[in-house]
Amino acid sequence: MSYSSNGNRPKLSEKGLLTPDTCVVAFIDHQPQIALWISNFDRQTIINNTVALAKASRVFDVPVVLTTVRNEFL
Repeated sequence: MSYSSNGNRPKLSEKGLLTPDTCVVAFIDHQPQIALWISNFDRQTIINNTVALAKASRVFDVPVVLTTVRNEFL
């Protein structure tokens, strides 16, 4: 990892693009119960997109944060 002149923060890529050292993918509330509430998107498309993003994160070695909120309705 290359560091900026102050030695504290990683540098952006030369073109200012995100790198695995300067970003994270956050999956928030990707639970089956939440998918039941979604009516304006096709559920299978949401699942496919989520899986594709998770696989891309693995391929590019980007850190992933998976989080959820408490579901009172279960």
